[in-house]
Amino acid sequence: MRTFFSVLVLLSVSVSLFAEENNETLRVNDLFQISLDELMNVEVVSATGTKQNIKDAPSIMTVVTAKQIRERGYQSIAEAIRTVPGLSLWVDNLISSISIRGSNSLQGWSQNLKIMIDGQPVSFRVANWNFIDEEMIPIQCVKRIEIIKGPASVLYGANAYLGAINIITFDGAEFDSFEFTAVGGSLDTYGGSIVAGKKINGIDFMAAFSAKHSDRSGLSLPGPVPTEYKNRESDNDLSMPKSFYGKISYKGLTISSNYQQMNRYGEFTDWSTLTHDNLIYVDNWFAKAEYKKSLLDDRLESSASVAYGEGKPNKKEELSYDQNRYIRRDVGVSFIDLALKSSYKFNEKNSLSLGIDYTTEDQQLQNNYLINRETGEKTLVGASHPQPKKNFNNLGMFTQAVYYLTPEIGLTGGLRFDFHNRYDNSTSCKIGITNHISDKLYLKVLYGTSFKPPTQRQLFDPDSGREGDTKGNEDLSPQYARTFETLLGFKLSENLQGKLGGFYTRIKDGIELYGTTYYNRADLTSFGFEGELNAQVGSDLSGYINFSYQNSKYDETSEDTTLVPQLTANMGLNYVFMKHLNINLENIFVGRRISPKKRLASDYSDPSYKVDENYKVPSYLLVNLTLSTKQIKIFEKETFFSVSVRDLFNEKYVDPGPPDDDCGYDIPHHGRTFLITISQNF
Repeated sequence: MRTFFSVLVLLSVSVSLFAEENNETLRVNDLFQISLDELMNVEVVSATGTKQNIKDAPSIMTVVTAKQIRERGYQSIAEAIRTVPGLSLWVDNLISSISIRGSNSLQGWSQNLKIMIDGQPVSFRVANWNFIDEEMIPIQCVKRIEIIKGPASVLYGANAYLGAINIITFDGAEFDSFEFTAVGGSLDTYGGSIVAGKKINGIDFMAAFSAKHSDRSGLSLPGPVPTEYKNRESDNDLSMPKSFYGKISYKGLTISSNYQQMNRYGEFTDWSTLTHDNLIYVDNWFAKAEYKKSLLDDRLESSASVAYGEGKPNKKEELSYDQNRYIRRDVGVSFIDLALKSSYKFNEKNSLSLGIDYTTEDQQLQNNYLINRETGEKTLVGASHPQPKKNFNNLGMFTQAVYYLTPEIGLTGGLRFDFHNRYDNSTSCKIGITNHISDKLYLKVLYGTSFKPPTQRQLFDPDSGREGDTKGNEDLSPQYARTFETLLGFKLSENLQGKLGGFYTRIKDGIELYGTTYYNRADLTSFGFEGELNAQVGSDLSGYINFSYQNSKYDETSEDTTLVPQLTANMGLNYVFMKHLNINLENIFVGRRISPKKRLASDYSDPSYKVDENYKVPSYLLVNLTLSTKQIKIFEKETFFSVSVRDLFNEKYVDPGPPDDDCGYDIPHHGRTFLITISQNF
């Protein structure tokens, strides 16, 4: 903590030396200003594909703004969505995973949501994994994050299953600066980013690159654990993510690109625990061209887009096998996405939208090769001959209408058909009513269906040669969800506003492992409640409190789902001191969760490994503190300093872990850590 207090003193001195009292507006700083009323009436695009007030959007939505990202010291999409009611994080120290409304998909890694950047899906399509940590996108170029909780397949098709997240980036004209950022802190963390945004002669461009290094070594498994894991610590547990996002626009044409490099050792994966040499290294990218045109006095808006991308393990990846050999995966995907969309506005609120999209994926089915570390000899395992490539094609068509029965009551209906060459065709629908009961009260009542298809990994996963490894099932069909949800928004005063809602979801044909094979046998029912309250006192003090309760049970056994808490609650306060020092305090409470330990305890033969049949991972409360500057100028443009302390009171919480052959264990995390950020604009 001595380092932290030293930086705190330095931060205070910087504020006093470089703060300037004048009426000049710092353009970059303006991007991070938003009032409570603006936040509760923010304009969104993800619910219907057109701009509308969040209160009118026919979805249960939360928006995380650039202001909140900066004030709270968030470094990734995972951190930014962690305090959204209805969402929680499960972190296995490899890839953070979003649990939504009581559900965390098999092997996690946010498979139950469709995550997009400016409307383009960004998952690693081999398994629909979403890399939501620092490798997804440089956080400095994010303008806002629009989160839809509930079905979104009508607009976005497959995988917009229990929700969707659309990351909206700054335009160059909005950013209008060159920004250099350096970070450093605990766990041998260092890195930085470069962001540039401008509009010159009608050409708008925005580009950002980030890289980071951390060493998470020194963690040991919390007891009870089998004898083989006692007194052992993680080592060589490096995290080295990189990301890029860029776009350039001119007269309706936008060309964009995203590159994700997930480069991380996995010391707590279910296939390799504390081996110190299990490197997961994946490259994932896309490039997209989109043209938008407005006609008929802006009543008709049309767009056409084409995207190409690839995802595959890097040649440097080495999955741990034994002391003399490692596994190299030959797997990957290349894809083309085509889309045509049109929306006609009859008046300010009533509209009709039509769209058609086509995706073709060239999937290299996974082959596992054992590589001899000394000789380099390569041997195919789990099969007599390599698996071939297979083509996955999907054609989707949708229509959506928005009609206001009265100026206060809006009705939205949507229908989508998806035709696929590998699995069953799917139909999705959505209907919603929004009602502005008064200027202080509004209501949403929504119903929708959605689907999530099996991935190529679930269909064709080969035997890796290790005992207990999973195998694909070519007879899998899509998973389906039906969701009813409602929301009541209220305004108690100009400075106090909130929301309260509930949901009920039925999942049919959910895909889960039975033995070592995937089957459509996991039907479940989930219901719950979500609420939030936002307050602002004057111009300097603001805060929020929210909660979510979800109860999810498998129909066949009536058992609760694993990895997901029934109760979460979050609270935050933000105070601006003397106009130039921002103090943010955030509290994150996560309730108890079922661990694989409970499921496996009776099967483990080691007498020293005993777990209560009713065992659950303990609840935890994280307290995070971030101090940052506002409107400080050193080189005539804004200079930004930030110090963030995570887990201020050294909680050292654990997450439920995956099963490891014959035993389960919980995943440890480091306690108190700090990060220093310095940014300079030019």
